[in-house]
Amino acid sequence: MPLTVAALRQYANSPPDAAEEERKEKEHTEQVLASLRNRTFEDQADESCARHEAGDLSRTVSRLLARNADSVKMANIGRPAKPKNIFEMNLPSTFAY
Repeated sequence: MPLTVAALRQYANSPPDAAEEERKEKEHTEQVLASLRNRTFEDQADESCARHEAGDLSRTVSRLLARNADSVKMANIGRPAKPKNIFEMNLPSTFAY
């Protein structure tokens, strides 16, 4: 059955079926509990690390450092290299102290 715009609108605007949502949530909970009960911790940790980039700390740190370096470069465009020291400023001779 090909999806049409009208069918998508009808699906998006229809209220969610509470019984179906509860059944899906219960099924997902049972799958998670079965996984936690039947698999070793090492297997679960390996799968989690493979699934999420946060498991590889060095890669995450490198990515963050590169992103921050790029943002600093972009922020410094058009700025003077170093702010002037107010104690080394040459004031005009007509300046009254």
